[in-house]
Amino acid sequence: MHRYLHTGLRLAVLGGIALVVALVLSACGGDSPDPHSDEHASGHDHSHELPTGDGPQPGASPDESATEALQRIYSWEPATDADSGDGMRRAVPWLSGALRTVATRGGDDTVRALPEWQQWRTNHDIVTAAVKVTARADPPGALDVERRALVTQDVMHADGTSTPWRLMTFTLALSRDDDQRWRMWRMDLIDTTTLGAAQ
Repeated sequence: MHRYLHTGLRLAVLGGIALVVALVLSACGGDSPDPHSDEHASGHDHSHELPTGDGPQPGASPDESATEALQRIYSWEPATDADSGDGMRRAVPWLSGALRTVATRGGDDTVRALPEWQQWRTNHDIVTAAVKVTARADPPGALDVERRALVTQDVMHADGTSTPWRLMTFTLALSRDDDQRWRMWRMDLIDTTTLGAAQ
């Protein structure tokens, strides 16, 4: 079915999507002291870097675009990130619709502070996200697809060790935009499991 036929449905669920995004962001974490203060000026010895890139690549599959988006949303460097919402902002090129709107609006107060955030910042820990997207057989020429994804977050410590922290399950919706690149416009959190101590 052509994506333009979905316009009415998308508008009808826009409010619900915004609520889900707010809940997801509240699971991400939030407000904390100025990350650029002198107290946090020292570096770290991690070999892991946060994901980089400018957006979906031409020819990339919806699974690849979903993976790239979720890795950015749930990978954080508390020593330099203001809050976990910075991950969502890094993912903007991979987002569309309500997700992109929420990620780009200013003065967002829906990001709830994670209790672990200050300790991660003090320790110069990095939170990484590994993503596994369950592939589906889509109809030829499909412009809208759904996926299920598992996101595993680990806390990488300055001494090179890591601690498993959280496992989350999502259902996702992506659309192929006019530039022929897949972007995620809906993510519904289905389940969250704590894997271990985050500090």
